[in-house]
Amino acid sequence: VERFLLAILPQRYEDYALRIFEKTKHKIGLWLRVQVVLSLVIGVAVWIGMAILGVPYAFLLGVLASVFEIVPIVGPILAGGVAIVVALSQSFNLALYTLILFLVVQKIESQLFITLVMRQSIDIHPAVVLTALLAGSSLCGVVGIFLAVPVAVLLQEFVGDWTDQKKKRNQLV
Repeated sequence: VERFLLAILPQRYEDYALRIFEKTKHKIGLWLRVQVVLSLVIGVAVWIGMAILGVPYAFLLGVLASVFEIVPIVGPILAGGVAIVVALSQSFNLALYTLILFLVVQKIESQLFITLVMRQSIDIHPAVVLTALLAGSSLCGVVGIFLAVPVAVLLQEFVGDWTDQKKKRNQLV
C-alpha cells in the first residue's frame, strides 16, 4: 500500500498520506486483534452455556458462535438460530433457555466488550461502528460489512488530523 500511495500521489502529499495510513493500519490491526479475542470469548461462553444447559453438540455450537461472531450483527443471530434449532430437537424448554442464553451473551458483549474494549482499543464510538456497518451492508452487502470498520477508522483519522491542524492554525492567530 505504501508503494502504491507513493506511486500515485504528488510528492507534497506523500508524508501526510503515509502518516494517515500508518495510524489507520495500527488501529485496524488493534481492531482485528480485539475481534479475534472477542470471537474466542463468545465461543467459549456459548460452549460453556450450552454444556451447562445440556444442549447436544455444545462444543461445535461454541465454535460456530465463535466463527460467526466475526460477521457483525448477522453472525450472532445465525449462530443463535442454529443453537436454538439444535436445542429444539430435544425440547421446547431447552430451546427457550438457549434463546435466553444467547440474548444474555449478546447483551454482555454489546454492553461490556463492544463499548469498553472497542472504545479503548481503537478509540471509535460503538455508534460509529454500528452506523458504518449498516451503511457498508446497504451499499456493498457482505463485502461492505467487512470493509465498514476500516473505512470508518480511515475517515476518523482524516477528520481527526484535519481538526488537529485547524486547532494548531487557530492557536497561531
